Amino acid sequence: MDDTHNVNKPLDGIVLSTPTFTHGEYIRQAADAKVSVFTEKPVDETADKIQKTFEYAHKAGIQLCCGFQRRFDPSYVATKRALQSGQIGDPLVSNIFFADHPCPPKEFLMTGGNIFMDLSTHDVDFITDALQDRVISVYASGTSSDSDLETANVHDSATMVMKMSKGKLKKKQNMQIVHDGVETILKSYVIFLIHRNGRHTFHVTFGSVRI
Repeated sequence: MDDTHNVNKPLDGIVLSTPTFTHGEYIRQAADAKVSVFTEKPVDETADKIQKTFEYAHKAGIQLCCGFQRRFDPSYVATKRALQSGQIGDPLVSNIFFADHPCPPKEFLMTGGNIFMDLSTHDVDFITDALQDRVISVYASGTSSDSDLETANVHDSATMVMKMSKGKLKKKQNMQIVHDGVETILKSYVIFLIHRNGRHTFHVTFGSVRI
């Protein structure tokens, strides 16, 4: 970030794709240099830090934008289109399952970010955007499969149940502990949608979608 003061011509902005715990400091450095920032989610580790970071950027007069890149993956676009076009009817319940396989190393899990703030945010953003609805209540619980993770208060498995403003329910399950022999969709999502005329299953991967 120190190089922002030494370039031959002013920067239009920077794209920030670093571990979450570094975002706040890098954004403040960019703000001090009057350089706008596009950062991947989340902006920071807690809601309070995020609010303060946006306030810092606003006072510095820079643009700070947070992006959810998976909105633009072809499979996500196809799923959203199927929902909003009425292809599957009126969805009542969605059940999203995500799993990492192979299991990330413990060193990554210890510093890779909060499972709710870093991982689940993708799904909350996607389902609220696809359904054009907002979350009004949340129940969430996480567990640790390893004593070191538990001591560090790091969860590698989590479940969230959300109620949307239009009365729909969304259940979200994240796992970063999937091992060999467990049936899963590798690096992908499975979305079950219950609607008035039955049920649809979307296997949402980073390259394709099966409906």
